[in-house]
Amino acid sequence: MILFTFNVTIQIFYLSIILIILGESLKTFEFINNKFIILYLFIISLLLNFIFHGITLQTLFESIISVSLSVLLYDLKKVLKK
Repeated sequence: MILFTFNVTIQIFYLSIILIILGESLKTFEFINNKFIILYLFIISLLLNFIFHGITLQTLFESIISVSLSVLLYDLKKVLKK
C-alpha cells in the first residue's frame, strides 16, 4: 500500500534556506534556549507547509525533510568553517 509518492521539489530547498536564516536569527535571542531551536524550526516549517500546501501526509514529510536538510547544511557550514 502506497500512502503517497514523494518527489524532491524545489520548495524543499527554498524552505530549507528560509529555515537556515530563521535558525541563525533565533540564535541571537537570549531568551530562546539553543536546545529548542530545532523544535521551533520544525513548527515553523509545518505551519508554512500546511498554510501553502494543505494538511496532508506529504506536506508533513516535506516539513521533516526541510528541517533535516537545513540542520545538515548549517552543521556542514559550521564544520567547514573550522
